[in-house]
Amino acid sequence: MKNMLLMGASVIVLTIGAASTAAAQDAQSGRIDHIVINNNNGPLPSDSVGYSDNQSTRANGLNNGAFDGAVGVNHIQQNNGSNNAVSASDGVAVNPRHALGQSGRVNARVGDNTTSDRGRSRVNDMSGSHRNIEGMFTVQQNNGDNNSIAGSNQVLVKTSNEAISTRTTTDQSVEGLNDAHSTGSNRQNAIQGGSFNGVKGILNLQQNNGDNNAMAQTNAVSVGVGVSGLDQRVVSNGRVGSATAPASGSSAYDQNVTRTNTLNNAFQNVTGIVGIQQNNGNNNVMASTTAVGLSVGSLGTAAQSAALEATVSNAYAVQTVGATPSTLSNTVGGVMTGARGVMTLQQNNGNNNVMQSAVMVSANIPTRP
Repeated sequence: MKNMLLMGASVIVLTIGAASTAAAQDAQSGRIDHIVINNNNGPLPSDSVGYSDNQSTRANGLNNGAFDGAVGVNHIQQNNGSNNAVSASDGVAVNPRHALGQSGRVNARVGDNTTSDRGRSRVNDMSGSHRNIEGMFTVQQNNGDNNSIAGSNQVLVKTSNEAISTRTTTDQSVEGLNDAHSTGSNRQNAIQGGSFNGVKGILNLQQNNGDNNAMAQTNAVSVGVGVSGLDQRVVSNGRVGSATAPASGSSAYDQNVTRTNTLNNAFQNVTGIVGIQQNNGNNNVMASTTAVGLSVGSLGTAAQSAALEATVSNAYAVQTVGATPSTLSNTVGGVMTGARGVMTLQQNNGNNNVMQSAVMVSANIPTRP
């Protein structure tokens, strides 16, 4: 059983000069809706006698100079898991003369899935890639099952005397009956060998080896020169295991499992906004939200709001009594040396957790009389 949705959407509007008047007045919107539902109400893994995958090997690799020197808007999605919703949504607007409202939304749901693996090997590897890139990049690597992983960026730049606004919302859930049973499996995510050195711009990176997780990253950047106001709102929602009873919630069983996330010799001398999330656990919500706003040329209103909401309930993770212990590790070495800007790094090896980070930067600089 292997069901998944991998989706990416980019919306770009560049309106420069007098000829762009009509296009500049239009609103911009990008939206992704996910549903991954099997309606499989089978037995819990503890009562199961079979496996949906046995002794398989899955590998994704981006190596040896891949995407080096890339410029622009870029999505990279690598998935080795089952029953996942993986999404990325970007919006870019340059509007020097007229108001332009911008809105981005990612909505995902994963529910009623059962996955089992025995002796499985899953590897996502990035070595010597994405060096000296410039622009907006979303990179998502997933080895787990029953996960919702989302990334959303909104950027709006204008120089008119009218207000600017940016809206981006991420709403996702992993609920219903979600069972994952892993025995003797090996899952690895690795970014190393100088990857992402010299990055300039906006970068979202998510690595996941766990099951039944909701992971989201949302950024919004608005810049206005000579405007009367700045209005920006960023919202990220996540839910795991919202069933009415533990027996029908999200459950994960691990035995002799090895899961590793590695960052080594990477992200050096980066400049801009960088968000990194690494997860080896089960039944977690991890969210990172960044909002940056700049308004120059008036004493007008500069409003900015970022909200993070998350719930973990009716979810449990089990390590069988007397079983060989599992090994979960996150490693960071030689990373972000000489970095400048807004950096967020989250690492998690546990179960049934909520990890959130919100960063807001606002500047409203008036002109001299």
